Formats: sequence, structure tokens, C-alpha cells
Amino acid sequence: MNRWKVSFFVLAAAVLLTISLAFFWLNSISSDNSESTFERPDISAQDGAEFRVSTSIEDLNTWIAQEMAREGEEDFDLYVDDAVYVEANIDAFGFQVPMEMQLNPVLLDNGNIELQEESFQIATIDLPSKQLFQVIGQTVELPEWITVVPDEQLFYVDLRSSAGEEADIRVVTFDLEDEDIEIAVTLTGEGEPLFTDDESAS
Repeated sequence: MNRWKVSFFVLAAAVLLTISLAFFWLNSISSDNSESTFERPDISAQDGAEFRVSTSIEDLNTWIAQEMAREGEEDFDLYVDDAVYVEANIDAFGFQVPMEMQLNPVLLDNGNIELQEESFQIATIDLPSKQLFQVIGQTVELPEWITVVPDEQLFYVDLRSSAGEEADIRVVTFDLEDEDIEIAVTLTGEGEPLFTDDESAS
């Protein structure tokens, strides 16, 4: 048999095997994902000294990058522009599959934010939105304060718990078009202090 024909059949078989493995992988993730309704936390107001900070998109991105670095996140990049964007690498059979997503931020009454899916692209794979969120939830390590909600195709960003017990962070306004972003920080006096005596004196 002509070697070009052999090469063609080998390539075709490799492509079919890859597609079959990808199909099996995606369906195994979907079947392993238990259906459960996400319950948004009931958060009460915190007592303490409150400070309000108006910030820019650039400064917000700097803070997000610092938090991601502190959490050790290397395969998940979240940044803000005219919308909220996510770039991540999804591990599939030892390969890193790139994924990009555009999200619409929705400010909640409790000061947290929901990031609702607007559009996404994951390599050349045609994938339903819900299934993509299931894949992200099972293959990407996220900070504890970000919850993946596949049934609603969104990320729940629990900023109220991101700072721990010593502070309560909530978003007051989040208007990207006018770059009107205001955050309230309440020092609760619980947990470890934000500053030590030595730092306060310096």
C-alpha cells in the first residue's frame, strides 16, 4: 500500500480516537456531576468601622491578580474590561485545552457578584454552556470564594468571605461602562488583625 495512504489512515484513526476520547471524557464529567441546587449564602451586616473606596478598573485588576497569586492560581485568569473575562486551561488527558469566556457582572443586594456567561470558546470543541461549567468546576482549581453554578451558567463571587474574619468586603456599585466601582470594607475586629503593633508604629 502507498505510504501516503498509510499515513492518511493513521491520521484519520488518530483524529477519530481523539474525538472519541474527548466525547467519553466530557460525558463522564457530566454523569459524575451530581445535580444540586446552589443556595446563595444568607449574609448579615457586620458591625465595625466601615471605609468606602472608589477604584478604577486598572486597580481592580491589580487586586484580582494579587488575590489569584496569593491563592496560587496559575491556570485561571480573571480580569475586567468592558465586561469580565476568564481565560483558563482545562486539563484533558494530560493536554492543556485553552478556554476563553466573556461574563456579565450582576451586583447582588448582599454585596456579592454573579458573573453570568455571555459567550465562550474552548479550542475547537462545540460544547453546551452547562457542560462547560461542569468541566470548569471539576478540572480547574478556583479560589474558595468563587463557586461554579453549572445549572445557571454562572460564577458566584463571594467577596464577603474573601478577606476572612478580620474584614467584610462588599461591592456597593459596579458600573463598568462609567467605571463607577465602589467597595465598602468593614473591619470586624475578629480573627487576626490586619496590622500588627509594629506595623502600626512604623
